[in-house]
Order: sequence, then C-alpha cells, then structure tokens
Amino acid sequence: MVFDGEGYKTYFINDYADSEALINGLISDLFVKEYNNKTIYIHNLSGFDGMFILKTLANLSDKFDITKKEDKLVSLDVSKTIEEENNTRVKLTFKDSLLILPSNLKSLGKGFGVEAKGDFDHSKSDQCSTPEHFERIRVELIEYNKQDCLVLHQVLLKFSKLVFDMFKVNLGEISTVPSLALHIFRSNFMDKDAKIGISDLKLYNKLHEAYTGGAVDVYHPESNPDQKVYAYDINSLYPSVMKDYEFPVGAPKFVEGQVDIQDSFGYLRVKVTAPDNLLVPLLQTKLNGRTVAPVGTWTGWYFSEELKLALTLGYQFEVIEAVLYERGKIFSEYVETLYKLRQSFDKSDPRNMIMKLLLN
Repeated sequence: MVFDGEGYKTYFINDYADSEALINGLISDLFVKEYNNKTIYIHNLSGFDGMFILKTLANLSDKFDITKKEDKLVSLDVSKTIEEENNTRVKLTFKDSLLILPSNLKSLGKGFGVEAKGDFDHSKSDQCSTPEHFERIRVELIEYNKQDCLVLHQVLLKFSKLVFDMFKVNLGEISTVPSLALHIFRSNFMDKDAKIGISDLKLYNKLHEAYTGGAVDVYHPESNPDQKVYAYDINSLYPSVMKDYEFPVGAPKFVEGQVDIQDSFGYLRVKVTAPDNLLVPLLQTKLNGRTVAPVGTWTGWYFSEELKLALTLGYQFEVIEAVLYERGKIFSEYVETLYKLRQSFDKSDPRNMIMKLLLN
C-alpha cells in the first residue's frame, strides 16, 4: 500500500504472480517524475519490513546508496533514468519513520491526536495458504493497510510542523531522533563561536574506543515475604547529567607520556590494572567484539572522570598518552528549555512526546 497524501495505490498478492512481482510493481510505480526528490517513509524500514524491498531497489535503480548506523538501516538513496519519460532522472529517498518516532502506530496516532490505527486479526493472514484464503480477507486487509498509511502520513505532517514551529528545523533534513536533537542544539543553543572538540576523523576513531556503551547488569533480588521492598526510578537521568555536568570543549591538547589523572580533563590511553576482588568491575573494554568489564590488566582509552572514580575502587593506571580539553556546561540551556517546555504540555499533547524524545 502506498499513500501520497492524495490517493492510495494498492498492491495485493493475488493480483501478481508472486511476492517478488508485487514488490517489483510497487517500486516501479514509485519511479515517476511526480515523485522525483520525494522522501518515502516506511515504519520499521530498518527492521523486518525493509528486507523485502532492498533487493528490488538495487535491481531496478541505476544508483543505490545505503546509510547505516551500526545495524540500523537509516536511509536509502536511489535513482533511475526513466526512458519512457524523455530520460527523466528520478531520485527517491527511503527513510525509517520508526527511527524518527520510536513508537508503534497505535500509540503515535493517539499521542498526536490523528486518525486511530485500524485493527486486524493477524491470525487470519497467518492461516492463509492459498489464493482463495487471501481473497476472503482482501477487503479487510486493504482497509487495514490504508488506515496504517493514513495514520503515519498524518503523524509525520503534524510532527514536522511542530518541530519547525518550535525550533525552525526541517524534518526532511534528518533521519533519526539523535540527528534531530543535534540539529536543534546546533541551530538554537550552540554558541556560534564554540570550537568543536573532535573535528577530524582520525581523532574521532582514536577516542571512539573510550565509548563502550552503558553498563547493563541483571540481578535477581530476593526478600522475605513479610519484608517491605522499595523500588526506585531516576527521573530524566541522562538529561540531568547533560544539564549539571561539564563536557570537553575547545581545541584538543595532545600529551605523550605520564600525566596526573586527578588534574586532567579529557581522554587518556592507559594501561589498566584492576583489583581482582571487585564484585562488579567498573571499567569496560571490548574483547572479541563483546563489551566486558574484566579484572586483570589491559590497555584502552577512557574518559578522565571514569578513571578518577576507578581510582577510589583500587584501580591502578599507567598513562601512555592523553587528549585533554577545557571544560564547559554546553547542554544546560538545551535541557532546561526542553524540560520546561515538556512540563508546560499535558501528557496527552504530542509536544510533550516530542520533548521527551529529544531529551533522551
């Protein structure tokens, strides 16, 4: 099913020789001059749904470029020369709306106050094994998919307008929530005279080793039947750290050899010796592609503030080199502004949802 804001184009399996022919027909219908330079949004393109069209797009287009981030398919840029239309060149961009609005269509429709997502008993299609079976649910399936397309179209239009009205950022320029947050920060909050701390790829690749992701441990707590148990939830953990703590700013200063960790602020490559009596080790590293928090000795890049905390736990370090920076609270205004905006909107207001996405 394709919806362009004016009309629907329906593709049903019984009308084609097989599923490959169906997808070929759908993609071919998109390569028309009216859709040149248009963006096509598919909810969950980077997941299960995108696998169906990748091969067809590659076969039918003259140029095929994929943008990926880790294991996520962020966008596809494809183009083709249409001989039947005086060799008109048509370029299409496919994006995953789930990476921009990470929620299911039912929740998005409700949150943005647009059309309600339709309901369909998927067990009906799961049980279909012949064209006759599919034909019995043709109307129901088509109406269900029409409603899905309409909900997504209305949500994206409303979201795009809200983002532009509030921050003057064009949704067409971004592909993910993090890229939207970065656009908003740079265009509305970033000091125009600010010096970017990492400005070349070689330095980025070096310091990227210091980022291993958040530590996630699973515990199985136990208590007596008559014992009161307390559960705690931290409100806006990441935004509070961005607001209250300092971050590296300015031009990097490169140092070879030993430096005083306590007086440093930046990234240090160190030889680590971790105490072997730690129940939950602090510092992480990569081992055969996996993130681990070991004991023993190894070498790696770490942020200075991590190392200072590790020193209190008995870690020992030999500094090999360092990239040091000035300090700055660069995200305080961004967080304070968006948090106040979020509080000003009722939880049923889609703007509340937008603020929450941009803060996290």
